[in-house]
Amino acid sequence: MTRFPHDYQSFHIRVSGTGDGPKIRALIEPILVEYGLPPDPQGTDSDLARLAHYYEGAAGLMLLVEDAQGDLVGSGGITRIDETTCELRKMYLAARARGCGLGQHL
Repeated sequence: MTRFPHDYQSFHIRVSGTGDGPKIRALIEPILVEYGLPPDPQGTDSDLARLAHYYEGAAGLMLLVEDAQGDLVGSGGITRIDETTCELRKMYLAARARGCGLGQHL
């Protein structure tokens, strides 16, 4: 677990686990709307319904950022395309967690 000081808050990054799906969707969907993008659970966002399939083991990795209270404030996923290529997906930060370098750490 990595900790990052920022004003009065402390953030940490962890690997996603079983049961994180609803929290991840609750983080991402409002951010999509904030940027004028409707959530697309049947298309681009279909991976959120099957996190383990896309982001665990050899398939990839999903990292989550939590604040000092344990609230989810960020995410960043990597999926494997082939032996030498991966894709950065689902990298989102809540407004209150932006601008303090968390994206670089993800």
